[in-house]
Amino acid sequence: LAVLPSSASDAAATVLVDSKEPELASPQLRLSGLSANVSLQGNSGCDLIESVLQSYIKDRCGADHEVTCVFGSQDCSADDICNLRKGCGYVVDNPFMKFTGYSCKMTALVPPQGTVSCDIALTPAAIGLIVAAILGCCGCCLGCCCCRRRRSARQDFLTRA
Repeated sequence: LAVLPSSASDAAATVLVDSKEPELASPQLRLSGLSANVSLQGNSGCDLIESVLQSYIKDRCGADHEVTCVFGSQDCSADDICNLRKGCGYVVDNPFMKFTGYSCKMTALVPPQGTVSCDIALTPAAIGLIVAAILGCCGCCLGCCCCRRRRSARQDFLTRA
């Protein structure tokens, strides 16, 4: 994703795709009026950036399900995102997590620098799974403690007899 500076009179965000080679086409986003250290949290501009990245990464990485989050920084290539390298990656739609919004932090326009992240929310299915795992671990620990006491009492009884 490249953020290109535009003239001051250009007030709209425009999505451009370099189509010299369709399989290597990379989306470019033209935003106007942004300066250094701009934070686009819960902003339609950030939502647009995330939407473009989601579409591009779904096609580029061959994701089977809908991509719901793409995260990373200017150091990430499409291959890094597809292979979850360098702190970059994507998440497909699943029953355990949903995203409530996106955050974009631009530190420079030329060259484009910044980060894109997703605001995560666990679903009831994920919370239920976590609770079940905790209860299972507690049950195992309790069971081991009880078995050890019984075994110890049985050995004491057998050694006295």
